[in-house]
Amino acid sequence: MKVRNFHVLASFYHRCIKDFSSIMALLIECMKKGSFQWTRATQRTFQTIKDKLHLAPIFALPNFDLIFKVECDASDAGVRAVLT
Repeated sequence: MKVRNFHVLASFYHRCIKDFSSIMALLIECMKKGSFQWTRATQRTFQTIKDKLHLAPIFALPNFDLIFKVECDASDAGVRAVLT
């Protein structure tokens, strides 16, 4: 369940990470199977996505000539929003 939650969180920022789907393919494949095995390969995938999320250039000065969009996500556990 925690891997699925991480995938959902990371997917929220997929546009900021080049080749996101290719990098996440191993974790996605493991979630499709009946049992999840945490291996060195899945650990490397997890660490790679964490590093890319940390280093992704997601902050920039706004361009007021463009339309602003608010992306929201809510659940029983919390609410989050991103201005894009």
